[in-house]
Amino acid sequence: MASRRQSKSARAKKRAKARVQTRAAWREELSEQLADHRIDALAIGLIVFGILSLLAIFSDVVGPVGRGIDAAAAGLLGRGKVLVPVAALAAAASTIVQRRSDDDEEVARRGLRFGLGLVVVCGAVVGGFHLARAKTTTGGLEPLKHAGGVVGAAIGAPLRAGLGSAGAVIVLVAIGALGILLVVGTGVRQIAQSLATGGRFVGRQARSYLTLPSERADGETTA
Repeated sequence: MASRRQSKSARAKKRAKARVQTRAAWREELSEQLADHRIDALAIGLIVFGILSLLAIFSDVVGPVGRGIDAAAAGLLGRGKVLVPVAALAAAASTIVQRRSDDDEEVARRGLRFGLGLVVVCGAVVGGFHLARAKTTTGGLEPLKHAGGVVGAAIGAPLRAGLGSAGAVIVLVAIGALGILLVVGTGVRQIAQSLATGGRFVGRQARSYLTLPSERADGETTA
């Protein structure tokens, strides 16, 4: 009897182990099959969210969910709620463009930089909305909805308290410029070099147009 029980227990353990191995193999195979479509799923999700949030903010065709999205965006970002669909669609476009790269580490770095840049730009914008419209943070949430929302108040109010309106604007402009550089993926040095190259090209073209025909003829003769 004892040997029969042991044999049944051994067979049950083998069957359980085989089921676990089969499930693990199935999950691994499914993961491999879907690995190349994770970025696609993320891009599609961002596009859907961007379109839904856009419709929710500018219309009432999305229903209660849309009204919830609009209320949450207005409470957090105030008049900067329009940045929600813009940021979602921009992130989707960036994801699709980066999908062409074969270097996963490079794609991850670019995605992190792009996302951080979007957050920085949005923070600077809603902080500016708070400086432009919200003279005080008292009176509940409703006044903030017409300024920069809770996020704008959290960014703009301390800056204005410590630096005044003019100083806060300067800081926010600098932060926004940094965010744009992160989104574009370039630096101040590259921009300065591009501007210098463009300036030299424009200068050469201007000199060629302003040179008199007689001076051109003299130059050709001398040559």
